[in-house]
Amino acid sequence: MEQKGYISKLKVYVKEIKEIKEKCDQLEIKIEEEEKEFNVYFEKSQNLRTVSDDLRYNGELRKCFKSLWTCVDQQQKHEEDIKKLQDYIIKMATERIRYWKDVKEHAKKGDFWSIADNN
Repeated sequence: MEQKGYISKLKVYVKEIKEIKEKCDQLEIKIEEEEKEFNVYFEKSQNLRTVSDDLRYNGELRKCFKSLWTCVDQQQKHEEDIKKLQDYIIKMATERIRYWKDVKEHAKKGDFWSIADNN
């Protein structure tokens, strides 16, 4: 019974990691688009002739930069979430391995009461 719970938790964590990675992939595409847009406005801002053009393009540049920064920030947070989930999976697996080693040692000694107490 405990084994099924353990496997279920692992499946949930792996599914969460996949979903977060998909979000990261989508953000990567958005970041590329935002960078292109930023570069277009940056190039245009280099050849400005009037003050009103300067204000307009600088406003667009700020907006693009803010959007780009937001995407990058979200991506970093998603990557941190993935790392936490991966670390937790490793921790669960390590505890599981340690648990089964203990059971095996008790069984070798014929100490079946300890095994029953641990389950």
